[in-house]
Amino acid sequence: MTSSEEYKQLTIRGIVVPLAWAHDGAVTSVGISAFDEREFVILSALSLGCWTALLRKEVEIVGVLAGSVHGLEAINVFDYRIIEKGV
Repeated sequence: MTSSEEYKQLTIRGIVVPLAWAHDGAVTSVGISAFDEREFVILSALSLGCWTALLRKEVEIVGVLAGSVHGLEAINVFDYRIIEKGV
């Protein structure tokens, strides 16, 4: 990843999905499955619980690329919004 890619702001729209689980089945990592068929690991100052509450919801996130985690591109999210259906 070049330094210009590293700090490029991205806006991604997709569905929040679980990416990793503990032995007891609890979600330990979440990501976004974007509508262009790419998947990103979500890195955020928000707690994992906040993101797991959004599982299977459509969101638009804004952030910057932050390397890779679990073999996927990671995005450091600094803003998001839930996409309400029918609005």
